[in-house]
Parts: sequence; C-alpha cells; structure tokens
Amino acid sequence: MARENECALEESEVREVRVEPKSGADPAREYMTGWRLHVLTFGITLALFLSTLETTIVSTSLVSITNALNGFGRGTWVVTSYMLTYTGFLMIYAKFSDIFGRKPMMLIALLVFTVFSTVCGTSQNMLQLIIFRAFQGLGGSGIYAMVTVIGSEMVPPEKFGLYMGIISSVFALSSILGTILGGAISGNTTWRWVFLLNAPGGSGALALIALALPPNFPSPKLSKRRSLGEIFSKSAFRRLDWRGTALSLAASILLVGKVISTFVISALCWVGFVLWERVVERHAGGIQEPIFPWRVLKNRAAAGFSFLGAVIGLPQRFQIVNGTSPAGAGIRLFPMVLAAPLASWFSAILTSVAKIPPFYVLTFACSLQVVGLALMSTLPTDTMKIANAQYGYEVIMGVGFGLAIPTAILMVSLFVEAKDQAVVMGATTQIRVLGGTLCLAISATVLSNWVKSQLPEFLNPQQLAALLRSSQALEVFDPEIRARVRFVYAEAYNQQMILLTGFAAASLLSLGLSFEKKARILDTARP
Repeated sequence: MARENECALEESEVREVRVEPKSGADPAREYMTGWRLHVLTFGITLALFLSTLETTIVSTSLVSITNALNGFGRGTWVVTSYMLTYTGFLMIYAKFSDIFGRKPMMLIALLVFTVFSTVCGTSQNMLQLIIFRAFQGLGGSGIYAMVTVIGSEMVPPEKFGLYMGIISSVFALSSILGTILGGAISGNTTWRWVFLLNAPGGSGALALIALALPPNFPSPKLSKRRSLGEIFSKSAFRRLDWRGTALSLAASILLVGKVISTFVISALCWVGFVLWERVVERHAGGIQEPIFPWRVLKNRAAAGFSFLGAVIGLPQRFQIVNGTSPAGAGIRLFPMVLAAPLASWFSAILTSVAKIPPFYVLTFACSLQVVGLALMSTLPTDTMKIANAQYGYEVIMGVGFGLAIPTAILMVSLFVEAKDQAVVMGATTQIRVLGGTLCLAISATVLSNWVKSQLPEFLNPQQLAALLRSSQALEVFDPEIRARVRFVYAEAYNQQMILLTGFAAASLLSLGLSFEKKARILDTARP
C-alpha cells in the first residue's frame, strides 16, 4: 500500500510539473546541479580518460613490454585481449544498468578496471599480462558505456550538447595522448607505469563518483535508497536476457578475431541475436527484458570507424618512414590532438546554441573525415622528410573526428524515448567501437600483406624476420636498403589511408538512412 501511495505521489508530481514545463526537461529525471554536478563531471571524465588511454597507450610501449617479458611473438595479444572484452560488454553494461542501477554498474566497472590495471603492472610473464588485460578491458568497457549513459542523463536538454562535447573531447584527447604517453613512459621509465598510473587515478575517480552520484540516479529524489539485496535480487536477475547477452558477447568477441572462421561464426551469432531479441520482445510478457529492443532501430547514425586506425597508424608511419622516436611520433600528432577535442566542444555550440540539426553537423563531420584521410593517402613516398601539408591534413581529420563523436551521440537522443536511451547509447557506442576495431584489424592486415609481398624482393629471410620483430632493425641495414624499406612502408601506409577513406565514405553514405525532410534539432531530444 505504501508503495502504491508513493507511485501515486510520483505520478501526481509528474502531471503537476508538466502543466508548465520550464526547460523541456523530463520530470521523471533527477538532473544534477551545484557541487554534485561538477564533482561528478570531473569523476566520470577522469575515469573515461584513463580507460580510453589504455586502448592506445600500449601501441608505443609494446616493444619494451614484450622485450622485458620475453614474449614478442604474443605481443599483439596484449592489445587484442583488452579490445576483446572492451568491445564485447558495452551494450551489456548499459542494459544491466537499467536493471541494477547506474551507480552500482559504474562503481563495479571502475573497481574492476583499477584493480586489474594494478595487477597488469605486476605481471611476471606474457600469459599473466594477456589474461589480466582482458579483465582490465572488462572494466574499461563498463566505464565507457556508463559514462556515456550517465553523461546523457545528468543534465537537462539545454545543457546536453555541452556536456556531451566535454565527454567526447576527453575521449578524443585521451585516445591520441595514449600514443604520446606510451612513448614517453617506455623511453624514460619502466613499462609497468603504463598500467600502474591507473591505480591512483582510478581510486580518485571511484571516490568522487561514489560521493557525487545519487544512489538511485536518475530517478526522482523521493525514491527510497535500495539495499544491495534489493539491487541484486532474484527478481532483478530474472529480468536479464541471458541468451541474448551470450549471443551478443560471442558475436562481438569473434568479430575482433583474425581468422575467417571466427568472422563466419560471429555473423551467425549476430543473426541468432537479432532473431532471439525479436522473440524476447514479443513473448517475454514483461518479465525478461531484451538486451536490444527492436523498437529503437530508428536511430542509424554511425560514424568515426576510421579514428582508431588513424590514431595508431600515423605514429607508426612517423617512426618507420620518417625515422622519429616514439615520443617524437606522438608530438607530431599534436595537430590532431588539439583539433579533435576543440571540435568536440564546438559541436555543442553548433547543436545547442546555433540550433543546427545534428544530422547536418554529422554529415559535415563525415565529409571532413573523407577529405582528410584521402589527402593523407597522397603523402610522398620517396623521402624521409615530413611534408608540412601533413599537419594540415591532420587538422582536417581531427575536426572531422571531433565533430562526429558527440554529434552521433546526440542523434540517439533525438530518436529514442528516455526509457530506451541507456541501451541505445550502449549499442551505438558498441557499434562505433566494434567498427573501429574491425577497421583497425583490416587496415593492419592490408599493411602487413603489402610489406610482406614487397620486402622479399631485396631482403633476405633473416633481415625480413628481424624487421618484422622490431623496426629498430632498420638501423643496421645499409643506407640504400634502408631507403627502399622506408619506401615500401610509405606505400603501405598510403594504401592503409585509402582503406580508411573507404570506411569514412561508407559512414557518410549510411547517414542517408537517417535523412528526414525536416531534420530534428536538440530541443526535441526529450519531450
């Protein structure tokens, strides 16, 4: 009876507030204000910075790590194991937060990430590091998913674009800074700090979020605090779609694999996932909730697939083709480092202040990506000198990527109801990360196949094996051979950029599925 009275009181409050809406805010939401908003914003952006940093920081530290642990042959698994779990759990975390709550899932993800980051830093062999990196990715995935969900719910519509711009700026900045910090750490101290630096930062973020985030966020303040037994109750677990969760996880993880058979199995799992979700939504009778409801398929915006390939590929080109150090390669990425977060922030002005429909901003952003990547594929291949025009191309790409990421998130809020927003945010994020990971894997394969087909023409098997183990082998080659190797790699990286241009063009064309004669603006995000 008390619960019925409480629900009636909530409904009466909602009806009363909706008579004279002040800002278009949803009265069923508890928006953050004052010190709580500032502390929570700093806490979630710090957590996002650390987890996103881990997707790229290892790239320039990998040689040092594998040399120290005597496992160069399994070095790629240090990156892959993190990405497997990172890409697989994004949508799952978002849906689970609908059932167990935003705060519990956020704290669990951050705790797992912090603990296993520390454990990674104490690894004694490659097998340990690979396993611990998978668990670190499990935590990082939850952080990314929950920051996206919480960030979209903690402020009213008029501030939504601004805060999504802040979050996306942090994502872009940390992705690119990872390559710089990785080179700096590996060149000046032990590789273990690549992971150990997350311990103090993660602990601080955990404390800030635990302090600032309300227990039942984003429900109204009059909702009572739930105990752990109520949060993780049997009735809550009965609501979980376990088969859909397993199919989604298997499909995502196998998609990141590097064997044709895993791609085929992944495709079958995706088909099974779609069919099963349809069954659950039609026949579950409200008890079991689908991981991804069919009714939210109206949002089709997907952009930024080429981002990860460019961020990881360019520093490698600087080192192999232009002969720079790992730290120097990171520094030469500064034009993109500065352009991407500034553009993310500027996207908020375009959509929230200037009231430009996100569809048009996203179309412009994807167009810039195509132009920037296409120009990058025209770099000269016959010289070690870095072309000055390359920095301009980086700015074009950075603006394109920076505008696209927050705007794609805004598109979600325009097409879905508040009750579906968390799961769609998670699904959109997972599609973007999966697409980026798949794009990275394909572009790496293109580069590898190109150099392996060209280098044997003038390198003997021993020289080729040494070069494929480490780019430092270039230093012992004769100057003429060294120049020919760099020429082959320059051609390979240009081929890679052509492929990334194709992915960006595909994203641009896919926007046609979201075209409307009267494009929506941010004011209609949450009626």
